[in-house]
Amino acid sequence: MRTRVGQLLLRADLITESQLTRALEVQSFAGGRIGTLLLERGAVSEDDLGQTLALQHGCDYIAWSQLGEIPPDTIASLPARFAIKHCAIPYDRGENFLKVAVRDPEDLALLDELTFVTGCKVFAAVVPEFRIYQALEKYFGKLRASRYAILAERLSREPQAAQPVSVEPPPPPEFFSERAAADAAPATPAGRPALPPLPESSGAPGWAGLLSVLPESPAEKESIAWEDSTGKRVSPLASPAAAPAAPLAEPAPERPAGPSGPKPRFETPLEVGFSDVLAANQRDTIVQAVLAALAGRFPRAAIFSCRSNGVSGWAAAGEGTDPDAFRNFSVSWDEPSVFLNSRLSRSSYKGPLPSLPRHEQLAALLGGWPAECVLHPVLIGERPVAFLYGAADRPGSITEADLSYLGELAAAASAAFVNAIHLKKKDPR
Repeated sequence: MRTRVGQLLLRADLITESQLTRALEVQSFAGGRIGTLLLERGAVSEDDLGQTLALQHGCDYIAWSQLGEIPPDTIASLPARFAIKHCAIPYDRGENFLKVAVRDPEDLALLDELTFVTGCKVFAAVVPEFRIYQALEKYFGKLRASRYAILAERLSREPQAAQPVSVEPPPPPEFFSERAAADAAPATPAGRPALPPLPESSGAPGWAGLLSVLPESPAEKESIAWEDSTGKRVSPLASPAAAPAAPLAEPAPERPAGPSGPKPRFETPLEVGFSDVLAANQRDTIVQAVLAALAGRFPRAAIFSCRSNGVSGWAAAGEGTDPDAFRNFSVSWDEPSVFLNSRLSRSSYKGPLPSLPRHEQLAALLGGWPAECVLHPVLIGERPVAFLYGAADRPGSITEADLSYLGELAAAASAAFVNAIHLKKKDPR
């Protein structure tokens, strides 16, 4: 049996025992190859990993500088369906041979089939899996998972160096790591539990940093949108011509009762369900409104702030929760957690809270270990800025309707945050 790549990296002093152990822990629930996990954690450089894989398999390593610039006639050497099926990228060809980059150069069945299809002698080289997926998307149109897209983007933008490569996404603005007091907290809706106040602080110096996340191009603005019941896309950043509705921050005008009155401003299902969230125009009033919506749906609820180095507790409500202590809770991206998986996939998680060391402290702060929980990221564009959390007392009690509700609430929170940013940008006081 060939030596595992993690052990080879360890023997070469390219990673530490602690880094390998943590990567293996994350692999148990996040999946992926160990080399990819080490790259995501910044434990090893791409070239060091590629050269170690080449040593493991006894073949060449092809860097992205070569794999990303393949002539069209070489790409045409392998039919797209076979390239996608076998995750194989042809990068060099001759009269009687073809060189391909693959994840596992020792897969003899793969090489035999490629030889039969191309009629050439096939030579295999190795490439880290995330670059294979990047090449499949570039040359054959096979979309890759966001996890690999994020990693490729970070490594492509930063030159390879002797230091570990940082793979953190662009840091969210300081706005989301500060938990300043709300100027005016929203009233608690009827039938919902009273919510704890947010901690007091002075000023809002993080606004300037938050403005950098606002998209400028039409394509980026279109990404911050949702679909209403008719299939029409609704975006808080749309121009007045595209979205004639009044800005979200403006209060709804008084309307006379009865069917003859003006049409309500909130028209889409999202707006109807989360008018309190969308009407809030300061970060902490937004958080309070979102927490009220969560607490009305789940026995225990919480909001986490997403930062460049990890997540921290922002606000919590429900029986047995400790809101004050919760605000001191944090988990770094170097530690295995359910947040890391959701951050990488940009999607929600539903199921039992994984049995991980940091989750024990989290469960203690939120009323005990949940029978089932759900976590959903709040995104501005593609950047997670917060996580919404709900916990249930019985397995199977969180339904698809709950997931849909959480997704719409996250979209409303994102729209409210964007609207608040615009208001602050116009009036930076």
